[in-house]
Amino acid sequence: MTKRLIYLLILFIIISIGLYSKRMTGKITEIIDLKDVVWAMMVYFLFRIVFINWSIKKVAAVGMLFSIVVEVSQLYHDDWIDKLRSTFLGGIILGSGFVWSDLSAYLCGVVFGITIDYFIKSCLMNRNL
Repeated sequence: MTKRLIYLLILFIIISIGLYSKRMTGKITEIIDLKDVVWAMMVYFLFRIVFINWSIKKVAAVGMLFSIVVEVSQLYHDDWIDKLRSTFLGGIILGSGFVWSDLSAYLCGVVFGITIDYFIKSCLMNRNL
C-alpha cells in the first residue's frame, strides 16, 4: 500500500470522526472544541497527501499556518462570504466567527496529525515499504 493511499484512508477516517464530532456535547467539548482539533488534523493530512515528499515539519508548519489564516479570515465579514459561511460546506471549511481558543485546538490537531504521521512512518520503515 502506498503512503498516499494510507494517508487518504486516514483522511477518510478523520472526516468521518469530524462529521460525528459536530453532534458531540459534554465536558470534553467545554474544554476544547473537538471539531476544530479534527479539522486541523484533516488539514494536516490533506497537505500531507498533496505534498507527499515534504518533511513532516514542513507539512505541520503549512497546515498550522493555513488553519491560522482561515481563523483570522473569520474577522472579515461581507455579504458574499457570510452567505458562503452559512452553507454546510462553507461553514465547515471557513468557520463562522473568530475565537482565540480555536488556535489552541488547531495546534492540538496538528500535533495529533504529526504523532499519527510519525507512527505511520515508523510502521512503514519496519515493513520496508
